Amino acid sequence: MAQDKTADRDKLLAEAWARWRKADYSWEGLLDPYEEFPDEEFHDKESPGYESLQHYWRTDPETGVVRDDAALIAAGELIEVEGQKTYHLAHLPLYYEDGTPTAKTTADTADARHKRLQALIETRLKAASGEDAPMALLHGLVVGGPIDLSRERIDHPIRAHFNFAILTHSHFDNATFSGYASFDSATFSGYASFDSATFSGDARFDSATFSGYASFDSAIFSGEARFDSATFSGDASFISATFSGDASFISATFSGDASFISATFPFSASFNRATFSGDARFDSATLSFYADFDSATFSGEARFDSATFPFSASFNRATFSDTALFRFALFGGPLRLDEAVFLGQADFEGDGSGTSRPSGSQALSLSRSTDKPDQFEGRLASLDTPSLASLRRIPSIAASGTVFLSEANFSNRDIPNASTFKYARFYGAVRFHDSKLHPDVIFPHVQWQPSLDFPPSATALPPVPDRALTALYEAAVPLRGKSLQSLTEWRQEFEAERHEKAGSAYQTLRIETETDIRRDGLSPAGWARFCYRLMKAIKRAPAETPETETPAEAFITQRIHDDYYAKVESGFRTLKLIMEGRRDREAEGEFFRLELMAWRKRSNVRPGLHFATDCYRILSGYGQSLVRPLMSLAATFLIFALLYFGILYQGTNWGDDLFMAFWASLSRSFPFGAFGDGSGLYREWINQSHGPGRAMLFMVLGTIQSFLTLIIAFLFGLAVRRRFQIS
Repeated sequence: MAQDKTADRDKLLAEAWARWRKADYSWEGLLDPYEEFPDEEFHDKESPGYESLQHYWRTDPETGVVRDDAALIAAGELIEVEGQKTYHLAHLPLYYEDGTPTAKTTADTADARHKRLQALIETRLKAASGEDAPMALLHGLVVGGPIDLSRERIDHPIRAHFNFAILTHSHFDNATFSGYASFDSATFSGYASFDSATFSGDARFDSATFSGYASFDSAIFSGEARFDSATFSGDASFISATFSGDASFISATFSGDASFISATFPFSASFNRATFSGDARFDSATLSFYADFDSATFSGEARFDSATFPFSASFNRATFSDTALFRFALFGGPLRLDEAVFLGQADFEGDGSGTSRPSGSQALSLSRSTDKPDQFEGRLASLDTPSLASLRRIPSIAASGTVFLSEANFSNRDIPNASTFKYARFYGAVRFHDSKLHPDVIFPHVQWQPSLDFPPSATALPPVPDRALTALYEAAVPLRGKSLQSLTEWRQEFEAERHEKAGSAYQTLRIETETDIRRDGLSPAGWARFCYRLMKAIKRAPAETPETETPAEAFITQRIHDDYYAKVESGFRTLKLIMEGRRDREAEGEFFRLELMAWRKRSNVRPGLHFATDCYRILSGYGQSLVRPLMSLAATFLIFALLYFGILYQGTNWGDDLFMAFWASLSRSFPFGAFGDGSGLYREWINQSHGPGRAMLFMVLGTIQSFLTLIIAFLFGLAVRRRFQIS
């Protein structure tokens, strides 16, 4: 794992140097006309007045004199080496293009050059600190050693652009950035520390690369903060950071752990299409206006415990490969989970005590002090958000097509508005214990069956037969086409994933291929349906060789299954009671059916009860079907008619005997009125013609038929009651 991270870091640095060389920060390359704000949105901002970056570096920051090459060489700023490109000291790379070390890496000159560069940067920043002074243009800056631009060393506001800069170890702790601070496409090859830094204007880190640890703990972003397409190879920490403007991390990549614990986002926070390869921590964070995590990928644990979402929280099409925790999170607006995929536990449990907490947020606004131009003054502005909200409340949930491959917990939650789980799929237990659902919280076309078919596995998983994997591979080809690897590689990945995450049994079939499947145009819900079919095929496939299991292993497996199905049963019972409370008889019956099916899966159910519930299922589909009772009634009528024919038949006129048998069966199906009178007549006739033995048999069969008919009629009435909502 460490080698992989090192290789990734080296690759990112190589790409950064390739971008830097393509931009050409050689002395000749700096002659290109300079545009401070190439983006259209910044065209209206003031120009610093330099024709090119070379013009900027020729200009003495203290006297304003434009120096020639000889003066720059004498000052030690212009580096000329025979056979190599000429560079200003600020842009001198660590190695020339042919791999030759430069003065920044040569042992006898590196230390002196680094000290000279630190002093040069400090001079440039001081010259740019005035409100009317032009920005310090540190584009393409290359620093080979640690650089300290913290508040302890720089006691004035930093007004600079670091676009395409390559910095090794950077300290910006407690620094104050005035105006527009840009680090677009900058590369931090070592650690980067911005702890308690203050950005009074917009801060741009678009496409920036952080190869080491990046820390923005307690940083304050007064304007817009943009980290779009930024790459964090190590851990990234934004603990207690404040984003007073819009915060954008669109398509950002977090290869290590990302921590936003207690961070504050008063306005919109967008992590659209962001990738979190490690753990993502948003515990106690406040995402006030609009939290956008659409299409984000969480490979590690995602924690939003006690987070605050006063308005809207959107996780549409997001993928959670590990546990997703939203325990005691406050939702002041709708929760959107359409087509999201939860491979691990999805826990949205609320506070059972009904505790409330303020859901409002504050934004920090900074401006330059009128008395001391080199300092800033700020004020906290309260946002117009709900002042108090319950830790039980989720105003509404949109979870159409959402896939839950493990337990989904919505306990201790109140959902007071219309919500939908349409086409959702639950592969694990679902819990709504002590929750209150609005009558328009609906579950149309939800797939509950997977939770009954695929319990968690024990400590070891039996191997999947070769013939089953081959069939699965062939089934996958039409969906994935050329992106699918060879059968051998596919099997190796499948087996490795299945054993690594044994707790989720065959559900891990889809983990490694989720990204490829999305790229090939198959939605997560479509892939989940496909995987469900594949898992059923695996389950049905016979083993290549008989597998033996020790008594201890068998006991553990059975215990795991029993505990799991007890949870599933309890979850369906809760939903049944909720539906009973809202007088939704059809849904109540459906959840009762699922409750019974989960109960039957447990090992402690006695055989007699199994038989009784089997009859209940066959005769009426657990009281849900209108057709099955009628079919059962017809089957009962025919079977007993044939039995009566055997009793009545005298071997001469079979037609009349068959008619009498059907009439007798009809009289026992409706043992009242005119039909019921026929039973006594037939009993007397059989007693006279065949003797009392056959007459007694006819009476026993007739009683059984009447009893069965009564039960079937009751089941039919129960189905009618549920179907037509009859109280």
